[in-house]
Amino acid sequence: DNVLDAGGKYVSSGLTGTTIVRGPNVELVLPNGLTGAEQFFFDYADNAHPGLTVYAGGTEASISGNQYVNPSGFAGSLLIYCAPTVTSFTLNGNGQFTGVLVAPNADLAMNGGGNSDQDFCGSLMVNNVRLNGHFKFHWDEALGRMNSDNDARFLVKSWNEIP
Repeated sequence: DNVLDAGGKYVSSGLTGTTIVRGPNVELVLPNGLTGAEQFFFDYADNAHPGLTVYAGGTEASISGNQYVNPSGFAGSLLIYCAPTVTSFTLNGNGQFTGVLVAPNADLAMNGGGNSDQDFCGSLMVNNVRLNGHFKFHWDEALGRMNSDNDARFLVKSWNEIP
Protein backbone atom coordinates (compact mmCIF):
# COMPACT_ATOMS: atom_id res chain seq x y z
CA ASP A 1 0.00 0.00 0.00
CA ASN A 2 2.99 2.32 0.63
CA VAL A 3 6.53 2.28 -0.77
CA LEU A 4 9.40 4.20 0.84
CA ASP A 5 12.35 4.47 -1.56
CA ALA A 6 16.06 4.65 -0.69
CA GLY A 7 17.18 8.05 0.51
CA GLY A 8 13.59 9.32 0.72
CA LYS A 9 12.18 11.60 3.40
CA TYR A 10 8.51 11.17 4.24
CA VAL A 11 5.95 12.66 6.63
CA SER A 12 2.63 10.98 7.41
CA SER A 13 -0.12 11.66 9.90
CA GLY A 14 -0.77 7.91 9.95
CA LEU A 15 0.13 4.89 7.83
CA THR A 16 -2.33 2.14 7.05
CA GLY A 17 -1.80 -1.09 5.19
CA THR A 18 1.59 -2.53 4.28
CA THR A 19 4.63 -0.28 3.90
CA ILE A 20 7.64 -1.59 1.98
CA VAL A 21 10.99 0.03 2.79
CA ARG A 22 13.19 -0.12 -0.31
CA GLY A 23 16.27 1.61 0.72
CA PRO A 24 18.77 2.34 3.03
CA ASN A 25 18.58 5.81 4.51
CA VAL A 26 14.80 6.23 4.53
CA GLU A 27 13.45 8.78 7.00
CA LEU A 28 9.84 8.79 8.16
CA VAL A 29 8.29 11.40 10.44
CA LEU A 30 5.07 10.38 12.22
CA PRO A 31 3.98 13.48 14.19
CA ASN A 32 1.02 11.60 15.68
CA GLY A 33 3.25 8.73 16.78
CA LEU A 34 3.27 4.98 16.27
CA THR A 35 -0.27 3.75 16.63
CA GLY A 36 0.30 0.02 16.32
CA ALA A 37 -1.37 -0.10 12.90
CA GLU A 38 1.83 0.27 10.84
CA GLN A 39 3.13 -2.79 8.96
CA PHE A 40 6.74 -2.36 7.74
CA PHE A 41 8.62 -4.83 5.54
CA PHE A 42 12.24 -4.28 4.54
CA ASP A 43 13.15 -5.03 0.91
CA TYR A 44 16.93 -4.51 0.87
CA ALA A 45 20.07 -5.97 2.40
CA ASP A 46 22.45 -3.30 3.67
CA ASN A 47 23.90 -3.98 7.08
CA ALA A 48 26.09 -0.87 7.23
CA HIS A 49 23.48 1.92 7.10
CA PRO A 50 20.14 2.44 8.78
CA GLY A 51 17.34 1.36 6.49
CA LEU A 52 14.43 3.10 8.17
CA THR A 53 14.67 5.90 10.71
CA VAL A 54 11.33 6.74 12.31
CA TYR A 55 10.77 9.97 14.23
CA ALA A 56 7.63 9.53 16.33
CA GLY A 57 5.65 12.20 18.12
CA GLY A 58 2.52 12.01 20.22
CA THR A 59 2.37 10.82 23.80
CA GLU A 60 2.03 7.04 23.37
CA ALA A 61 3.54 4.53 20.97
CA SER A 62 2.79 0.89 20.30
CA ILE A 63 4.31 -1.89 18.23
CA SER A 64 2.74 -5.32 17.98
CA GLY A 65 4.22 -8.61 16.86
CA ASN A 66 5.04 -8.98 13.17
CA GLN A 67 4.58 -5.26 12.47
CA TYR A 68 8.25 -4.59 11.74
CA VAL A 69 9.64 -7.46 9.69
CA ASN A 70 13.38 -6.82 9.52
CA PRO A 71 14.77 -9.88 7.70
CA SER A 72 18.39 -8.70 7.78
CA GLY A 73 18.53 -9.45 11.49
CA PHE A 74 20.59 -6.25 11.89
CA ALA A 75 19.19 -3.92 14.53
CA GLY A 76 20.75 -0.89 12.83
CA SER A 77 18.33 -1.33 9.93
CA LEU A 78 15.52 0.13 12.07
CA LEU A 79 16.01 3.19 14.26
CA ILE A 80 13.05 4.63 16.18
CA TYR A 81 13.45 8.01 17.87
CA CYS A 82 10.58 9.24 20.02
CA ALA A 83 9.92 12.87 20.90
CA PRO A 84 10.22 13.87 24.56
CA THR A 85 6.40 13.94 24.70
CA VAL A 86 6.25 10.14 24.29
CA THR A 87 5.92 8.85 27.85
CA SER A 88 4.45 5.40 27.17
CA PHE A 89 5.74 2.78 24.74
CA THR A 90 4.30 -0.74 24.39
CA LEU A 91 5.87 -3.72 22.60
CA ASN A 92 3.38 -6.55 22.28
CA GLY A 93 4.47 -10.15 21.76
CA ASN A 94 3.96 -12.76 19.06
CA GLY A 95 6.79 -11.42 17.00
CA GLN A 96 10.37 -10.31 17.06
CA PHE A 97 11.53 -6.70 17.23
CA THR A 98 14.96 -6.12 15.71
CA GLY A 99 15.98 -2.49 15.93
CA VAL A 100 17.04 0.45 18.05
CA LEU A 101 14.51 2.24 20.23
CA VAL A 102 15.35 5.66 21.67
CA ALA A 103 12.51 6.96 23.86
CA PRO A 104 14.23 8.42 26.92
CA ASN A 105 11.05 9.72 28.58
CA ALA A 106 8.95 6.63 27.92
CA ASP A 107 8.01 3.84 30.27
CA LEU A 108 8.32 0.69 28.15
CA ALA A 109 5.99 -2.28 28.61
CA MET A 110 7.05 -5.53 26.92
CA ASN A 111 3.95 -7.72 26.86
CA GLY A 112 4.41 -11.43 26.32
CA GLY A 113 7.07 -12.89 24.11
CA GLY A 114 6.95 -14.73 20.85
CA ASN A 115 8.48 -18.06 19.88
CA SER A 116 11.71 -16.70 18.40
CA ASP A 117 15.19 -16.97 19.92
CA GLN A 118 15.25 -13.23 20.61
CA ASP A 119 12.04 -11.32 21.21
CA PHE A 120 14.00 -8.05 21.34
CA CYS A 121 17.25 -7.76 19.43
CA GLY A 122 19.10 -4.46 19.34
CA SER A 123 19.34 -1.59 21.76
CA LEU A 124 16.98 0.56 23.75
CA MET A 125 17.09 3.74 25.77
CA VAL A 126 13.96 4.31 27.83
CA ASN A 127 13.01 5.66 31.24
CA ASN A 128 11.72 2.40 32.69
CA VAL A 129 11.02 -1.17 31.49
CA ARG A 130 8.28 -3.56 32.65
CA LEU A 131 8.31 -7.13 31.33
CA ASN A 132 5.07 -9.11 31.27
CA GLY A 133 5.55 -12.79 30.39
CA HIS A 134 8.79 -14.18 29.02
CA PHE A 135 11.20 -12.11 26.96
CA LYS A 136 14.59 -12.81 25.48
CA PHE A 137 16.73 -9.71 25.06
CA HIS A 138 19.81 -9.63 22.83
CA TRP A 139 22.19 -6.69 22.35
CA ASP A 140 23.20 -6.61 18.66
CA GLU A 141 27.01 -6.31 18.74
CA ALA A 142 27.01 -5.18 15.09
CA LEU A 143 25.64 -1.81 16.24
CA GLY A 144 29.15 -0.90 17.38
CA ARG A 145 30.40 -1.37 13.82
CA MET A 146 27.85 0.76 11.98
CA ASN A 147 29.02 3.17 9.31
CA SER A 148 30.29 6.26 11.11
CA ASP A 149 29.29 8.50 8.17
CA ASN A 150 25.75 8.65 9.52
CA ASP A 151 26.72 9.22 13.18
CA ALA A 152 24.71 6.15 14.13
CA ARG A 153 27.13 4.27 16.32
CA PHE A 154 25.84 2.60 19.47
CA LEU A 155 28.07 1.35 22.27
CA VAL A 156 27.16 -0.41 25.51
CA LYS A 157 28.24 1.88 28.32
CA SER A 158 26.88 -0.09 31.26
CA TRP A 159 24.28 -2.65 32.26
CA ASN A 160 22.92 -4.45 35.28
CA GLU A 161 22.29 -8.19 35.31
CA ILE A 162 19.76 -9.57 37.73
CA PRO A 163 19.90 -13.35 38.26
